[in-house]
Amino acid sequence: MVNARELHPDSGRVLLRDGSAATMTAAVPEDVQGLEALFQKLSTESGLHRYLSKVVPDTNLAEELCAASNPEQRWTLLVKRHLEGEGRIVAVGSYESRGNETAEISVGVDDRLLGMGLGTILLERLAAIAIQNGFRRFQAIAETDNHRMIEVFRRSGFPVRERMEAGMVEIDFDVTRSESNILLSEMRDRLSAAASIRPFFRPNAVAIVGASRDASSIGYRILDECLRAGFKGPVYVVNPNAAEVHSIKTLASVRDVPGPVDLAIIAVPRDAVFGVVDDCAARGVRALVVITAGFSEAGAEGRELQEQLLRKVRGYGMRMIGPNCMGLLNTDPAVRLNASFSPVFPAAGNLAMSSQSGALGLAVLALAAERQLGFSTFISVGNKADVSGNDLLQYWETDSHTGVILLYLESFGNPRRFARIARRVGRSKPIVAMKAGRSSSGRRAAGSHTAALAANDVAVDALFRQTGVIRAETIDGLFDIASALGSQPLPQSRRVAIVTNAGGPGILCADACEAGGLSISELSEAVQKKLRTFLPAAASVTNPVDMVASAGPDS
Repeated sequence: MVNARELHPDSGRVLLRDGSAATMTAAVPEDVQGLEALFQKLSTESGLHRYLSKVVPDTNLAEELCAASNPEQRWTLLVKRHLEGEGRIVAVGSYESRGNETAEISVGVDDRLLGMGLGTILLERLAAIAIQNGFRRFQAIAETDNHRMIEVFRRSGFPVRERMEAGMVEIDFDVTRSESNILLSEMRDRLSAAASIRPFFRPNAVAIVGASRDASSIGYRILDECLRAGFKGPVYVVNPNAAEVHSIKTLASVRDVPGPVDLAIIAVPRDAVFGVVDDCAARGVRALVVITAGFSEAGAEGRELQEQLLRKVRGYGMRMIGPNCMGLLNTDPAVRLNASFSPVFPAAGNLAMSSQSGALGLAVLALAAERQLGFSTFISVGNKADVSGNDLLQYWETDSHTGVILLYLESFGNPRRFARIARRVGRSKPIVAMKAGRSSSGRRAAGSHTAALAANDVAVDALFRQTGVIRAETIDGLFDIASALGSQPLPQSRRVAIVTNAGGPGILCADACEAGGLSISELSEAVQKKLRTFLPAAASVTNPVDMVASAGPDS
């Protein structure tokens, strides 16, 4: 028996085209009633069309699809989330063996979520499971006017063949992954991930839940820093136990917020977080930053609570940073968001950073201010229960304000996906990473800090080399590299020319460059000839170019 979650590293979470989230699971007998409810919600047209060759879906079909599945014969995936205030199944996809390495595929999507990419997501996930269970081809039969589902297949990147007969179209395609299919899948993933992160950095309004009149509390500090930074949108203060905080009238609940709000910062006791999430969902909040600690980093009970929190957040279609995090910043003058308790709001610049440690994040921001380095955005991800570094890389890839990406990592949630994304992003925006946990003691400490499973350091070095990520050993080194990359374009090749007025440092520089894999090639005869026209006769014009000690800045 195969577990769908094991077959795809992200099978538990799916991102829709608008950036909202949902949960994908394999169907089990307990899902029959929920699937029947989906079938009843489908319009007559959807029942006939979007479940392809099936007649109007009924109870028998729901029972068949939710029966104990054998992926070598049949497999059914369900997508679940809250819709209109109720948790429900919103999409279903299944394949059934037709023999000879071929399976028939069927897909159904709730009318209210049509156009959100769920049909394509189900097709891709089912193809991945089918190919591992001996299938090579999918078939589907649809009415010729079922344009929406036919387009799903045509745009999948799979090589589709169509045959028309008696008002029906038979679709047949090879489910083996091709370069075209992979590129289209990555593009869809990138757009969805970026859309899901945008409400964090560019919210229309912010609700701070747990803002307190106690100036020493985290809630008070977050509100204070948000106001001092000068956020350009409305800031709502939620505290049921105070009439006003920081001279701002408070609200008893997020449900009472008078206008739309994208982002909620949650700084309440751990046991109160779940109720706040319910309130945020009821108000249509899209993004949550959970500052509150005491989850997976706090032992077995905390891990279970974090799993419950994640299921609740995803069920509502929201995204979450944290828990156990410091918050985030966006320095764009049109936004000026400090949704954290950092007393430092850095200057605007082209550096973006994700830190798995809040305390280190505070130190980084202070050092950046000291060095006069500017940031586009900064984020503390904490336990990374939902939003991960991979999501942020895809957002920064599309962010015109970001030129260099900095990462402080204690763990990798999905190294294979990181490798694929980092290799692509690094071609246009350099990625510099500081990876903690080199030693066994450091890895043990990382595990107790954010409940992270730290990777073996040899594997990390190999991963960075293969993806083009530049590794920094210290915070100073991180900023040295970032400063260099942020102030000049990326080199187009490994070829380096060294110009010096001191022979010894020139030799050391050449050694360091070659040790780093750079090429110190001799300059062409034409270039050497030009150099000899103005450099002293004793100068060396090969490479390094030693202009001798008498050379000044003009030379």
